[in-house]
Amino acid sequence: MARVRVVVNLHVKEGMADAYIRAWDPHYDEVNAEPGCIQYELFRSTRNPENLVLLELWESKEAFDAHYALERTRPRLGVEFRGEPGTRKYGLGGVEIYWQHQCYRFDGQMWIPVEPSR
Repeated sequence: MARVRVVVNLHVKEGMADAYIRAWDPHYDEVNAEPGCIQYELFRSTRNPENLVLLELWESKEAFDAHYALERTRPRLGVEFRGEPGTRKYGLGGVEIYWQHQCYRFDGQMWIPVEPSR
């Protein structure tokens, strides 16, 4: 069963990161309780505080598809704090979806492929 990794690169208006994070926070528990959700977390850049990234990991394409269908029915939280398209100062915005998932561990000298664990 192939896992699905989703990376959502987004940005907020200058000075609005804390407000966006507070608005988004209730969504964290809601989505993490969904069947098949392994990770659903929002991170903030330490260098560019208006840049945020949402990391998602789903145990299967079916779990991700169910989440995506549900997500389309939910209100978009914090949209009033989001930056306008094309106004991100550093990096690129957008969504990346990876269907093939490989994990590695460092053995002290090199990275070794391992089976993903939950």
